Amino acid sequence: GSIPIVFKVNNTFEKKTWVTVEVDVFGDVVISPKHLGKSTIMSKEDVRLETRNLARLPRNTIAQLEDVIGKRTKRVVDANSVITTDMLDLPPVVRRGDLVTLIAETNALKITTLGEVRESAIQGETIRVLNVSSKKEIYGKVVDSSTVKVEF
Repeated sequence: GSIPIVFKVNNTFEKKTWVTVEVDVFGDVVISPKHLGKSTIMSKEDVRLETRNLARLPRNTIAQLEDVIGKRTKRVVDANSVITTDMLDLPPVVRRGDLVTLIAETNALKITTLGEVRESAIQGETIRVLNVSSKKEIYGKVVDSSTVKVEF
């Protein structure tokens, strides 16, 4: 961008001129020092902090290692790449074929039964689950790796 420069002699205005400036801001960002395949679950060995010019990086660049550890790569990540939020997602906590406890409850009643997951999902997602007892397919929200809550 451009900024004005004002020249004064003995506190008297003499001249004003505009100059073009380039501002560099450096800070730590998370990079992957090695090539990572798609669907890699990120560990401490897969990333490190490195000082880079933030002015030349996208706004969604990640600056904290803890924001990366345990997440999964959505695509191949080349060695020495700066990690951005759009490169990662959460790994599924349940996978197709997993057996889980289905829970349906109200204030007065709680019913549990065995269910089979029909699609991989992350915590909080609504998925299809087969009620093993009734052989009916129903929808429920993933609570954790072993539990799906069914609304009724």
